[in-house]
Amino acid sequence: MYSLPGGVGEDQTMSDVAFIGLGTMGRGMVRNLLRAGHTVTAWNRTRRPLPAELDKVAQADSIAAAVRGKPVVFVCVTGPDAQRAVYDEALLHCLGLDVLVIDSTTTDPAESVRIAQAVAERTSRYLDAPVFGSKSEAWDRCCAIWRRRCITSAPAAPARR
Repeated sequence: MYSLPGGVGEDQTMSDVAFIGLGTMGRGMVRNLLRAGHTVTAWNRTRRPLPAELDKVAQADSIAAAVRGKPVVFVCVTGPDAQRAVYDEALLHCLGLDVLVIDSTTTDPAESVRIAQAVAERTSRYLDAPVFGSKSEAWDRCCAIWRRRCITSAPAAPARR
C-alpha cells in the first residue's frame, strides 16, 4: 500500500484508483493493483472482455466516470497521440482537486511537461513514470519505470512507500 502525502493525508492508503488504458501493459499493471488489494475502475478506448483475473475491475463507460472521486489516476496508453486524446478531450476537463496522476505512457518528454503543467493548473499532481518491458513482465510485476526522466508537477515526491 502507498501513503499519499499532501492534501490526501498521511494516514490514507491508495485503495480506490482509476486506470485509463487496458492494453498490453495496462492489463498487467491493473492485475497487480488488484492483487495488492486496490479497487480499480478502468476505462479503455476499445471495450473488450477482460481475463478472469481482472474480473473485479469496474469498467467505466467514460473517462469522467472512471476518475470521478478517485484520489489516484493511472494512465497507460499507446503513445503521444492517444495520450493527447485522453488528456485534452476528457481527463483535464474532469480531473478533481488534489488528484495524483501517474502516467506510464512512453512518450515525448515535451508532451509530459505540457501535461504536467496542465494538471498543475487544475491543482492536481502529475508524475511521469513511463514503463518498458513485455506483456509477461507487466503481468508478473517485472516491468521497469524509466528513472532517468522524472517530470512532476509537485515539488515533493508525490507518492512514497
